[in-house]
Amino acid sequence: MHAIRQMDMHGGIKIALRFRERFWDETASFFSLVDPAPVWWTAAPGAPYLMGFFTGPRAANIAADNDPVATCLDLLSAVFGEQVREQLVGWRMINWSVDPWSLGAYSSVSVGAHGLRPALAAHHGRVHFAGEATALDGHAASVHGAITSGWRAVAEIEAAHE
Repeated sequence: MHAIRQMDMHGGIKIALRFRERFWDETASFFSLVDPAPVWWTAAPGAPYLMGFFTGPRAANIAADNDPVATCLDLLSAVFGEQVREQLVGWRMINWSVDPWSLGAYSSVSVGAHGLRPALAAHHGRVHFAGEATALDGHAASVHGAITSGWRAVAEIEAAHE
């Protein structure tokens, strides 16, 4: 519990935009723009989806925005033209800060809490923990860390049953 209380959890919002067709370079898998979302990526090769990822203060700003999709379209239109607005057919916003199962998007170590990730990752009897906050391979606060921590927990469970 001490380790849990010492870790910081930060907000994150993903806005997924679905278009009729892809209007950006076919070879692009992600790109970086200016505020409000510095990182955008494609969902799959050839798919007409763009995902904007907002973290930290940007997440708080877009959460407070009266029309976050319009803000995203303004940004993308400045780069790709008005076809962005014409092509939009759907969207979804995922706010991990208010999701009752996560209450945040990624963790960080607060001052004085260095070295506590192993305590978060330690299993307690038959209960094993995974998630980016428990990543011990240098990939904490990332999807990669969440995946590798899941593999670690599975390996621990398998080893316990050999």
